[in-house]
Amino acid sequence: MIIKNNTLDDQIFRIDFYSIFKIDVFTIDNKKLDNLCVIQTAVNSGITGLYKVEGNFYNPTEEEIMIGNCRL
Repeated sequence: MIIKNNTLDDQIFRIDFYSIFKIDVFTIDNKKLDNLCVIQTAVNSGITGLYKVEGNFYNPTEEEIMIGNCRL
């Protein structure tokens, strides 16, 4: 999953992870993005591969998302 240079939304609304075995997470340069809670299930389930979150309004680490600090 790559979300890059999105200027319209401040959050990601819904992604179904049930049929995915491993997913790489990249959210880069989304200046309004302040809510990444939608990926918390994937991170907590251990199905994430690579994780790169940078250049967004909020850039939580993988560990922050795991403990629930997924939005401002």
